[in-house]
Amino acid sequence: MCNQQTIPLGSRSTRQCALSALINTSAALAILLAPRWSAGASPAFDSAADPAYNFNPANGTGWAAGSNGGFGWGGPWEYFNTPTGFPLGFVGSSTTNGTGDLDNDGDINTPRNASGRAWGLTARPATDQTGEGETAATRMLNGPLSVGQTFKIDMDNGVVADPVLSGGRPFPGAVGWSLRGGGEQFGLEATGDSPHYFLLGGSTQLDSGIPLTYEGLRCEFTLLPAVLPFTNGWIMKVTPLSPGAQTYTFTGARVGAPIELVVGDSGGGLDPANAVYFNNISVGDVPEPGAVGVVGAGAALLLRRRRRATQGATAGRT
Repeated sequence: MCNQQTIPLGSRSTRQCALSALINTSAALAILLAPRWSAGASPAFDSAADPAYNFNPANGTGWAAGSNGGFGWGGPWEYFNTPTGFPLGFVGSSTTNGTGDLDNDGDINTPRNASGRAWGLTARPATDQTGEGETAATRMLNGPLSVGQTFKIDMDNGVVADPVLSGGRPFPGAVGWSLRGGGEQFGLEATGDSPHYFLLGGSTQLDSGIPLTYEGLRCEFTLLPAVLPFTNGWIMKVTPLSPGAQTYTFTGARVGAPIELVVGDSGGGLDPANAVYFNNISVGDVPEPGAVGVVGAGAALLLRRRRRATQGATAGRT
């Protein structure tokens, strides 16, 4: 069993990187136009192994707007008003990014071997002439998460680009996922200029202290009922898929309930080693014993705010 580290969220971060802006923008329209459900999210599951993501020679990919594998979701994969059939990303092996699959466990593929599949994204790194590229995909839940429901996703980032532009100005890429709703976002992000992942926790974005890995992570996000010290709470568990890795547990307060998944890549790089992969998304009623107790117990450590290396690092970003 993995050790667990419980870290309650600290104060608000004012940083909002390009990926967060992309996630905010791509989710806003879909949430605005989405139907209003009176019940919680339906049980749901999907993976890149579903035949819905088999290669389509007509568009050169297996993952496109309108792809609708799995069951229980509120609709197919989309991105704004991208026409049906337009590529969102690609389907490939998550073992090919970063430094490869050093422990030969298949990373986040389905099935868990080098021949398995996951959904992949790449995006052009920033240059003085073009700025950074952005790719993203969104999927609605079939209703907002309700108390006790858990959303799960696997993510495997590669080497995130960290170019330095003219004048020595750094412009790091960013990749990650987010659950959106009620003006809040919850998720995880990797950037090219940090050795740690950043946690998106409602209205905060803070250094999680989790070291970057190229072997993938499993993320589990659960809504909690009103319990001290939070009026309404949440708990997120992040487990690196490396031998002997510990599980990191984060808790915090929330206002509403998320209803949409967004995955994105903002300037992360175009090489196979740069690709970010996602897989095994699900919604289920699987509250864990003692989860409420973890929230009530609290802990001594606060997440560290992210500090930019230079003032110019945020130039040109929103």
